[in-house]
Amino acid sequence: MKKKNRYAAGALAAAMLVSAVSGQMTISANSTSSEGLEPLGAIKSSVDEKKFTHKEWTGTAYTDLKGHEQKAEDVFGINREDASAPIIPFADEKMAADAAFNYQTREQSPLFHLLTGEGSDWELTVVDNQEKAMPFLDEANPFYEQSYQPDAADGWKTVQLPQSWTMQGFDFSIYTNTPNPFQSKYDPNVPSPKAPVNYNPVGMYRKTFDLPANYDLEHNRVYLTFGGVESAYYVYVNGKEVGYSEDSYSPHKFDVTDYLKEGENFLAVKVHRFCDGTWFEDQDMIYDGGIFRDVYLTQTPLVQIKDYHYTTDLDSKYENAMFNFSADISNLSNVAHDGWTIETKAIDEDGSTLFTNEAPIEQVAPGKVRSVDTSCYVEKPKLWSAENRKRQCGGNTEHAARLPRIRLHRDRS
Repeated sequence: MKKKNRYAAGALAAAMLVSAVSGQMTISANSTSSEGLEPLGAIKSSVDEKKFTHKEWTGTAYTDLKGHEQKAEDVFGINREDASAPIIPFADEKMAADAAFNYQTREQSPLFHLLTGEGSDWELTVVDNQEKAMPFLDEANPFYEQSYQPDAADGWKTVQLPQSWTMQGFDFSIYTNTPNPFQSKYDPNVPSPKAPVNYNPVGMYRKTFDLPANYDLEHNRVYLTFGGVESAYYVYVNGKEVGYSEDSYSPHKFDVTDYLKEGENFLAVKVHRFCDGTWFEDQDMIYDGGIFRDVYLTQTPLVQIKDYHYTTDLDSKYENAMFNFSADISNLSNVAHDGWTIETKAIDEDGSTLFTNEAPIEQVAPGKVRSVDTSCYVEKPKLWSAENRKRQCGGNTEHAARLPRIRLHRDRS
């Protein structure tokens, strides 16, 4: 008979709002520890390799550093992780559950390290365009090296994030309804998909931080997440090029494990206010610029939940529902893994279990991803509507919110 061992290290959680079943839902996953596992060689980053041409944002065709011709509008990310649901790691089930009702609980997790927020200083300067930003990229003394000394004469300020740079004394907000936000006074008749070059502010951010002492860079992976940056940006860690990204209003994640070191580290970010992606984002809104959502690190084990998705389908009478959950399990270690189970649980805010469901996971080969699906019948769930709102993240109502969570565990003899 097999003994079921469950490991708390690397619990993953992310809060989402659900329309059918009441309340804010948190998915958490307890995976095994990475103790004793070694990372697959293929996932190691080429830390010293150059990755940028600094033409990626322009909307013009260019030749990349490997000699390949690129249509710039096709390049919206370099060396970033695939898009997924936001996943926050927690060390235990209770902390993950609490996060559904108290968002700040995430800051108590030893596997989560916030780089923004009150008391977390960054250095920032903003210039009018890429041409004026080039001196800051001079390889003799680039802004993305920790040894660079910011000079107030160059506009450098100490700021706290997240906050658009238009709220920090730089640049100005732009409102448009149907036209693009490009300023015709400086860049008339910009053709699609190009970005303006004369008025297109560039912000340069600098941040020194200490890596948490419990982070294990040899047997885990550490990800750097940007919740929202307007609109294109380049990322550097400890003076090395990490990645590039577009899409202002989606979170993006970079594997920075191999760029980090124990103790003090240094992060730099170069942000373009407009890019070829601005053509896709254009709508009736106010445009600002810069890092406007949180930036944080997370540590995860080598076998991990890469992504997840769920639906809550009501029957024709809107009385009962099926909770359908799917997850992608990634194996970044150098050995195959089997004997795993994925468990789905829903609990009330007071901690009472509403349902539990398990599904086996087939073997996951090194460097591969295995998808798993599980469903559970939910009898007479409390429904949410605009007229009859249930508790959402600590709201005050008589109806308890429901918190589904998912955990990975492994059967061992």
